[in-house]
Order: sequence, then C-alpha cells, then structure tokens
Amino acid sequence: MGTPDTFNDGARKKLKVTAGPFRVKKVDREKDEVTLTRNARWWGEPARLSTIVLREVPHGERVAALTAGTLDLAEVDATAARRISVAAGPRGTAPSGSASPGTAASTGGGTDGSGSTSAPDGAAEDGTALTGPGAAGRGAGRAAAKALRSWALANGSDEEEADEEVSAREAAAELARERRALSGFEVRKSLEPAYTQLALNGAEGPLADERVRRAVARALDRRGLAEAVLKPLGLPAEPVGSHLALSGQAAYADGSGALGDQNAEEARALLADAGWAPGTPVKKKGEKAAGGQGEKAGVPDEGEDTGESEGEGEDADDDGTYIVGEDDDGTNGDDHLAQHTRPKRGSAPGAYAPLGTAAPVQAGSAPLAKDGKALTLDFVLPSGPGSEVLATVAGRITEMLKRVGIGTEITKVDDESYFTDHIASGEYDLALYSWPATAFPATDARPVYAKPVPAADGSLNVGQNYTRVGTDQVDQLFDQALATLDDAKRAELIRKADARIWAAAGSIPLYQRPQLTAARKDLANVGAFGFRTPVYEDMGYLKKGVRGPAGTPGKEPTGPSASASTSASPSAPEPDREPGSGPDSGRGSDERSDKGSDEGSDAEKDADS
Repeated sequence: MGTPDTFNDGARKKLKVTAGPFRVKKVDREKDEVTLTRNARWWGEPARLSTIVLREVPHGERVAALTAGTLDLAEVDATAARRISVAAGPRGTAPSGSASPGTAASTGGGTDGSGSTSAPDGAAEDGTALTGPGAAGRGAGRAAAKALRSWALANGSDEEEADEEVSAREAAAELARERRALSGFEVRKSLEPAYTQLALNGAEGPLADERVRRAVARALDRRGLAEAVLKPLGLPAEPVGSHLALSGQAAYADGSGALGDQNAEEARALLADAGWAPGTPVKKKGEKAAGGQGEKAGVPDEGEDTGESEGEGEDADDDGTYIVGEDDDGTNGDDHLAQHTRPKRGSAPGAYAPLGTAAPVQAGSAPLAKDGKALTLDFVLPSGPGSEVLATVAGRITEMLKRVGIGTEITKVDDESYFTDHIASGEYDLALYSWPATAFPATDARPVYAKPVPAADGSLNVGQNYTRVGTDQVDQLFDQALATLDDAKRAELIRKADARIWAAAGSIPLYQRPQLTAARKDLANVGAFGFRTPVYEDMGYLKKGVRGPAGTPGKEPTGPSASASTSASPSAPEPDREPGSGPDSGRGSDERSDKGSDEGSDAEKDADS
C-alpha cells in the first residue's frame, strides 16, 4: 500500500506474501507453469503433497497428456470422458470424486500411470461381447483368425492393400497403447456451479418485441435439452429454474412458471399477436424498399438500367416478392407454382387455382413473415474446441423453433471474437453462454439483469446485461434485497426478481453445466467438486494396498506433484463449452452444499504425499 506502483504492479510477477497450505515457488512463463510447494508456516494441517504444478494445457491436448503420463488431473469434455471410461473397463464408469473447477493437472514425478487391463471373460479384444457356451473359446479362435488375415494382408503382394493394412495395424496399436495408459484413470463428475442459458438480444429486430421473446421461450423443451446433455453422463437432467441461484442454494426457487411451460400453440398465438403470420409476401434480397420517389416493390427507378429488356430474362414476370411457406429455399419460381396450379393431363377442369396463386402453407410450422421480412433469427455460436455439445444444443433449439414457424441462421465464429465482437457488441439474435452461480446474487447478479441506461455520449450502457432486456421493477427488487440484512426477506426479494426476469424472457436458463475430471485412480480427495470447497492440504496419493473409491489399490508414496491449470474470471460470463475448456466459474466458492461429489474422503487419513 506504500506507493501506487507497488499497489498496481507489486504482485504482477511475484507474490511477496502468501497464505494457505501451499506457497508459490516458481513461475515459468515459457512452459506456462506455476509450481507450488508445501508452506511450512501454514497454520492448519500440513499438506500431504509436497508439490503441486499448475500447468496450462490446451483443451484438445489433454487426453494425449494424460496418455503420456504428464498429467495426473485434468478437466475433460464428454468425448474424452467416454474414451477414459472405455479404457478403464466395466469398473471405470465415472465414479464420483471431488476436484477443483476448471483445472488440468500435471505430474512432476511419480509413476507413469500406465497399466494394462485384459478383456473380461467372454469378450473379444475389440470389445465385442461373446455369449453362450464356449464363447471365450470361439472369441480366441476369431481373434487368431483375424490376426492371421491381418498378417497376410500386410505381407501380401498387393502393395496398396498392404499399406492400408499396416496403417490400420499401427492405428490399432496406438489405440491399444492409449487404452493401457488411460486405464489408470477414472472420470469423477459433478454438476458445475454454472448454468448454460439461451440469450435473446432484445435491443432491436424481432426480439425487441417481448411477445416474440416469450414465443421463443415457450417453444423450447428445456427438459429435453437438459437430458440431451446430462443424461448420457449419468448426471441429474433437471432444467435450471432460476437465473439467480442453483439447486442446493438457499435462494433457489423455480420461477419459470412466470413464463410458462413449453406450449407450441401458445407460442404461435404470441407470434400472431405480434403480427407474424404464415403466407405473408416477403421481399427478395436486394430489392428496394417501397416508398421512395418512383419506387415500387420490384419496379426500378426511372432510367435505372436493369440489364434486361422488357419481357426478357427468366424472371421478367416476377413481381419482386415470394410467399413465405411455399418452398424450402424461399423462392417463388414458376416451376414451383406449376406443380400446384397447372392441371395434369386428364385432370378435371377447374380443379386447380389460377397460375400465380400462393401455394397453401401448413398452419403450425409454416415460416412466418411481417412487413415483407421473414422471421429468421441470427444464432451465433463459438467454433473452437469443446463446442461440440453447444452445436448439438443449438441444433435442437433450431428444430424446436422451426415447429412454430421461427427460422434461424447459425453463424459460427472464432472463440476470440465471440464475446467482444458479437455478445458484448449486440451483434446477435440468439446465443449460448453460461453464467457462474454466486453466493451473493443480490450483489453479483444485479449488473447482469439491470436495465440498460443511456450513456453520456448517447450510446446504451448495458453493463453486463448482454441481452439488453431489463425493467425498472427488477432493479427496484435488487435494490431492496441489497438494503436488507434479513436473510429470509432477501431470499424472497431475489425470488420475486427472478420471476420478473423470467417474464421478460431476455435469457432462458437451460441446464447446469457438467463437470468431468479425469484423475488417477490412486488420487484421493480430488476430482469434481461442484459447490464444495477444495481442501488442498488433504489431496494426496493412496498408500500401497489402500483401496480407493473404485476399489483400486494405491501405490507407494513417491512424493509426486499434482497440478492444475486454471483461468479464472469470476465476474464474467463464459462462452459455453463442454467441461474443461472454459474459464473457472467458481463464483460461489464461499457457499458449501452437498452437491459436489466427495468420493475418496474416507481415504483421507490413508493418503500420503
């Protein structure tokens, strides 16, 4: 505190004062590593680990690092978790554990973690189940025949076929090596203290109308989206019912009733009330708007060179509009009309409408339009590693909206520009990103839902409210919650504010994010913590002969280091990702609950450094 320079830069490269079971020993910026060592002046129980190495590992390289033995602990995505579970065998199915959110761990010593598992009785090497009497014998015979055929191909006279077989054998060998290495790991899982939401930009365009936003929300099957993400992982697939708290927190209450459940008919009624209807003419791209001097829809200004003589060109009869709902591609060509309006040979005369009549549209899922514009929303998504689940969710949302006549155009952008160039700047209609939970919603969540106000330069100051949707009533409820010291009264005010946020339909909570952590089977008291607070001094390796949570024996104490890579941004939202690729979202670390998995805590006293 002595000088401004010390205050601003004193901890930029070195920590002069530390507290806790570990202290910073070394920062290696070339390797992106921070080495922590046991703090002799720690007032609590001495740490079991002598060293922890925090190592930054890119999302796509973590499985390779686990396989190489350079990581002991790493958050992974669902695809990597499946690979690890398969390698671990029938018992490797993701038992619960406990771990630090957003961490990837590395080793500075200890065993290489490689091991081997034989195929269970009655199973072939490729994982094919064999059943019936003598299945094991038949499996062995098949494996031998397969190996003999592979050798024959690889050593045959057909060079191309031999090269392909050699490549296939090398790939199989690499896969076998990976599985042997990964068999020493297991996946520990929990629900992360953060939720994924669908954000609706209410600043301009169709979503500036609350009725359209509510229609989008009423079209969504939120439970189906939660199940699509969480059910395959064996996690509770409950949709999130609050913007301001998560299940297990004192302030949590399901306020989604203020908006209503999924109801396609209600969604269509809201859209119709807002003026969006099927079968409405839509101007073609590039057509001039009607209303200027000498302007009409589809009619060029006097003297304008169209490049065609009157009566020439295939669109000479075109009136410059098409009817929404006629074709899949949004055009209104004569060929399309012909199949609806021109009588077939032998048909009864007068059974068809005159040429040029709009084709009938399906009520319900027909595309909608208003004032010459189709109802199509720009859906922006990040495209980097770990966004596969996000793309799946976006695809399902697109199908749900299509059923009520709302079109979407998905745009994938670079991770680096996702927030700065799209979310923060308002260049989107729909987007998926997540907010961390907080132990203090009245304080921390207010900027996220506060009503945007005009800035001095005439621009709109949105703060952290990237949906640009807010109300005076929500602001007043937050202010009242901030001003009371009564916990029960504050929680009630928070619930009321959440109900108003639901009703405004600026953001729709979908599901709590999964947290998947790959950990060595003999690591205790570390994994996927959820809401629980990590107790770093209790983390360690099981002694030899001690059974871990999955029944796996421990190893001799070797003094290895566990490590983790964290990138925390507790006051900012996350471009949603599969677990392990986004920044740390532990904004509610001061609040404990029983949601985190605590596998291995019984082994606490048997762990060694």
